[in-house]
Amino acid sequence: PRFHKVQEADRLSSNMWLRNLASIPTSHTLARIRSHLVANTLWAMSLFVMMHYYPAAVKILTTGMTSVPHSLSGGALGLLLVFRTNSAYDRFWESRKIWSAMITHLRELARLSHSSLRGWDREHVLQLLAAFPPVLLQH
Repeated sequence: PRFHKVQEADRLSSNMWLRNLASIPTSHTLARIRSHLVANTLWAMSLFVMMHYYPAAVKILTTGMTSVPHSLSGGALGLLLVFRTNSAYDRFWESRKIWSAMITHLRELARLSHSSLRGWDREHVLQLLAAFPPVLLQH
């Protein structure tokens, strides 16, 4: 039987970087975060201008502020990221085990059908079994 290679998406190939770069303005993700991105950029620019042109005013405004809240939130954020990474890896590994078990069952079924069926029935079943994993990947 002939096996078909699953085509990788065009957007993932390295020679399409210019097209990917040109598609950024029409990105759905960028459309969802555009207002937050603009607000954060304007806030950062205004703070930079204040610190550059009015350092005395910034010193007066920041008197009494400590870096403790940032340190604590940084530690909490680090723990959150570790938890999310571990749970994502656990989901990946569980799906990998399920995929491996499915391939093993398909091989057993192919071996059984190859030994017990004859003629066009055997060829048809083997072709369907060979087509199942790529079809499932595209689902």
